[in-house]
Amino acid sequence: MPKTKREIALAKIGDIVAKHRVEQGYSRTQLAIELNTDEKQLRRIESGAVNPTIITLLKIFHILKINTEVLNKIKIDKSFFYD
Repeated sequence: MPKTKREIALAKIGDIVAKHRVEQGYSRTQLAIELNTDEKQLRRIESGAVNPTIITLLKIFHILKINTEVLNKIKIDKSFFYD
């Protein structure tokens, strides 16, 4: 079954988070503790299974020192909003 554009975007965000988490030397457990969440939720974010809030993303990006400019690489068009 083809993925929706939203699912693709969430998977890309999850890939960004996972890549930077590993590069920064954090385990999922360590990052989850800093985020005040559980490891399962972080795993869902990294796999693209959930749509995290903007606050959660900002916390993750701050902790992992991810520049929000990376989100500009996720290309969307008008159809994204109706997918």
